[in-house]
Amino acid sequence: MEAVADIADMHINVPNLTLEQREAMLNVDQKRIFDKIKSHLISQKEREDLLENESSRLLRLDNIKPLRMFISGVGRTGKSFLTEAIKCLVDDIWHPKSSEVMCAIVAPTGIAAFNVGGLTIHRLFQLLIEHEGKTAGYWASSKEAQKRIKMTLKNLKIIIVDEVST
Repeated sequence: MEAVADIADMHINVPNLTLEQREAMLNVDQKRIFDKIKSHLISQKEREDLLENESSRLLRLDNIKPLRMFISGVGRTGKSFLTEAIKCLVDDIWHPKSSEVMCAIVAPTGIAAFNVGGLTIHRLFQLLIEHEGKTAGYWASSKEAQKRIKMTLKNLKIIIVDEVST
């Protein structure tokens, strides 16, 4: 249950800049990436609103193709700032309640997760891991844990994975 509280508190570490202030501070490359993500998220929100307001189920959310992007750059190029701007954008579009997780920022290691104000990937998805030797062992989660994860992440719109290791 402790991990669920961590997930709900992920948004607290974001500095107090408005979305407009963040957007104005983006460089040309960051702005191009941000605008592509913004367009995708706005389309997704419009489709959700249509589904909510119409009795017809012709439009389905699972018809929305996921946006997959790989953003790389050497240190100090503004990837973390862009990540914070994207998180702020998601919050601006969906206005989440404090307990809702709509944008998850994760990393493969604890240090990387700490540096971006996120969680480790295994913590977000509550993966049971035991380290014996060099390779980690994984176990299936209980039905109760799966249900809890599903409820916690049911409104998740975007996952940002930072510090991809090769």
